[in-house]
Amino acid sequence: MVILPDGSVGWPNALIYTDEPFTPFSVGEAQARLAGGAYRHFRSYTTDHYLIVSQGSPGFARQSGELLESLYLGLRNSFQALGFEAPESEFPLIAVIYRTESDFRENHAVAPEIQAVYDQVTNRIYFFEHRDCTVEDTRFAARRRPQTVAHEGAHQILANLGIQPRFADWPVWLIEGLAEYCSASLSPTGEWEGVGLVNSSHLSTLADLEDSLAIQGRSPRMTRSRIGPIARSSTVDHLTQAKELSETDYALSWGLVHYLANHHADDFVRYLRILGQHRPFVTYPQDEALEDFRSIFGEISARLDEPMRKHLGGLKQRESLAYFAVIFEQTIEPGVVRRGTMVSQSPLVIRQWLECMASAFSEPYEWRVQSFATRSAAIGATESWLKHN
Repeated sequence: MVILPDGSVGWPNALIYTDEPFTPFSVGEAQARLAGGAYRHFRSYTTDHYLIVSQGSPGFARQSGELLESLYLGLRNSFQALGFEAPESEFPLIAVIYRTESDFRENHAVAPEIQAVYDQVTNRIYFFEHRDCTVEDTRFAARRRPQTVAHEGAHQILANLGIQPRFADWPVWLIEGLAEYCSASLSPTGEWEGVGLVNSSHLSTLADLEDSLAIQGRSPRMTRSRIGPIARSSTVDHLTQAKELSETDYALSWGLVHYLANHHADDFVRYLRILGQHRPFVTYPQDEALEDFRSIFGEISARLDEPMRKHLGGLKQRESLAYFAVIFEQTIEPGVVRRGTMVSQSPLVIRQWLECMASAFSEPYEWRVQSFATRSAAIGATESWLKHN
């Protein structure tokens, strides 16, 4: 394998000897190369460190470029302040934006719930501007889109700053939790505001997870899909032993990283430094990963759940989130109507609930959402709807 001048990885079929030094592309050189290839019909936009090639609107491309550039500068400064070298990226950072979800999925075979991806082989992030269809309210999607861009951008930036070397085998909870910790602090208008600030959406999701643990008997289908094995073991045991994460596990991983970074900062930095020495393509056995975690965090690793919950429970929302009252209605057969309601501040939990409800039967369904300032008002609206329907 070889590293190419644009930062991607290639597999040569022959060796050619040269006296010329390896020279990475500049942003301009990468732009010229992409413009003559597969992305010749895309428009190009540049920042100091990013090259954005886009099929979408100029406004979305520029907004994404500004978000990614601010994320790069913020993360580099933050990790240097923690004592990491974090040198400038050797290669131009490239983001590819497709116009629609269909365009994205035609070129990237990823799971249906994945809306963006960082590809370690090409060293690029890929995402899209417009969803084809969704059970997600447009207000939820508007908040989720920049968050998705920032999350994949964090993966790309951490790799190119040398914090998490490309192709190094890390525990999945740390990969995703660290990316969320670095990227999740977005303003309501989609601007990045800093490393490690409180993520209101994640707090809302975690609050709903706590509620679901208390009421498992009421909705076994949702309990299984939302919290997986957490009910059977501790949160920390579940995360540190997980080989893959559910969507709500991302919020839990963010919570664990947020707790460790705030209450065991020196140990957490030491942990990142140790994992940062991992060589590419060397397997990191799960039992070894768990032993390393326990050796770094000592006795606390066996009893992290309660202090983590206490830490997260003491955090305050950085913004005032609405309570969403969701109603669902589906005609199963003539004269038989299936109805359901829920109240949540978490768009993720609402979306998963809707997907669960919709997947039980194949018949068409309708759903509506209304926002309220208080939980009691939202609950009152759902109860009133059920009473009159």
